[in-house]
Amino acid sequence: MKIRNKLIIALAVAVIVPSVFVAVYLHFFGNRDHEHIEQIDVTSVNSTNSIELLGYIIDKSYDELVSVSKEEPDKLKDKEWLNKFDKELNTSDSFLVVTDENGPIFVGTLHGVGEKKKENIVKILPNYGQIKDFKDNGIYIGGDYEILLKFVAFKWNDGSNGTAYVVMKTSLMQTEMKQFTMDIIAFGVIIVIIMISGLVFWIYSTLMKPLNILSKAADSIKDGDLNFELPLNSKDEIGDLSRNVDTMRNHLKENAEQRIEDELEYRELIQNISHDLRTPVTSIKGYAEGIIDGVANTPEKMNKYIEIIYNKAAGLDDLLDELTFYSRLDTKTMPFDFTVMTVRDWISLDDIEEIRLDMDTKGIKFEFYNTADLDTKVWVDYFKTKRVGYNILSNAVNHIHRPDGKITMRVKDVGDFIQMEFEDNGDGISKEDLPHIFDRFYRVDSARTTNKGGSGIGLSIVKKIIDEHGGKIWATSTLGKGTTIYHTVKKYMEVN
Repeated sequence: MKIRNKLIIALAVAVIVPSVFVAVYLHFFGNRDHEHIEQIDVTSVNSTNSIELLGYIIDKSYDELVSVSKEEPDKLKDKEWLNKFDKELNTSDSFLVVTDENGPIFVGTLHGVGEKKKENIVKILPNYGQIKDFKDNGIYIGGDYEILLKFVAFKWNDGSNGTAYVVMKTSLMQTEMKQFTMDIIAFGVIIVIIMISGLVFWIYSTLMKPLNILSKAADSIKDGDLNFELPLNSKDEIGDLSRNVDTMRNHLKENAEQRIEDELEYRELIQNISHDLRTPVTSIKGYAEGIIDGVANTPEKMNKYIEIIYNKAAGLDDLLDELTFYSRLDTKTMPFDFTVMTVRDWISLDDIEEIRLDMDTKGIKFEFYNTADLDTKVWVDYFKTKRVGYNILSNAVNHIHRPDGKITMRVKDVGDFIQMEFEDNGDGISKEDLPHIFDRFYRVDSARTTNKGGSGIGLSIVKKIIDEHGGKIWATSTLGKGTTIYHTVKKYMEVN
């Protein structure tokens, strides 16, 4: 769940749950704690006037009083009935006063209103017929009295005038209402505190726990420890952050492993270069010492030693050339001059004849086959691809040790690519060595003897050149029977 949705739920719970609890409190405990406050039918109240609302509290009792005054007026002289009715009024902080033409004949009681106070209230009560425009919501008398007065004028059965008063002591009611309000507020505050505590715990458990895990993960990354796993089950923003941190950890781990691998390859590269340089240099040094010491004491020996020294020096020159070329390819500093060429121009007959003559001098039979349309266009760097062919052929020649050596070159159309094949019947490559022949400085002969050919860079140069052309290179081989190397280059396609 998203954090935004959690916060919305938390806000809703913080508002709704306390309201529900307060409503429950009002329903189950309000009547018990404040039984003297009668329920008001709010659907019948059209005013927000507080006097009118208080008047509605004693409406039921007042209506009964009016009914009795009309139908059984003499009942208002019955002390037993009057006391009973007065007790009912007490539940609404009210009391009853009944007067005749000579004065009060009944004055009820009310907790919190002393005799002196009642005497003063009775003195200010309006007489029979004194107020003609009486309103249902009653008359409010403030000052020291703070009472709400509702009354009915009637006639006794003997024809004399009488008045019945319902007197509500509003100050007591207000005190009770304030206390009731304070109770509700206190109850609401307690509920809010409980709810906030629960929500804080919920937010803490859903946010702080994963954040602590992320903090520990960050400390581990800072200390270089990348071998840990992050829980990625959460689908909120913290989960997204955890996934991003885990992705970063994996990248850092891969980079660290790559750095270690590069360092090992660099060390191996230095060792290989040292070996490939030391062998011819040692040979040159040995033959030069032979000349100096007079071992080459005949013109024939002298010429032979000088020829050997020259060939070794030429081999060193070729090795340095390959190292420089590979280094520029590896560091992306070697420029490529791509151009559109037809297959006819890319693989010219002159190049094929030159290869054939070179193979003849080495005693190797060379065959060439083409099944591609000569007018098909390719997108290549001519001189770089020419070096590809030269390196592959040189590698094949170095691994043919039989009198009937043979190399076959084929050109094929394979959809969006032109495919070149170089097949020889040389020594072949074992299944263990075959996946590594395009690695730099990799040699099939583990002893790294130089009598089997090149420096081990030639095929790695080939792979980098073909990769830059957007093609592929691979090989198949059978040990003792020969090897075939394949590579492809893209056809040129015009786009409108």
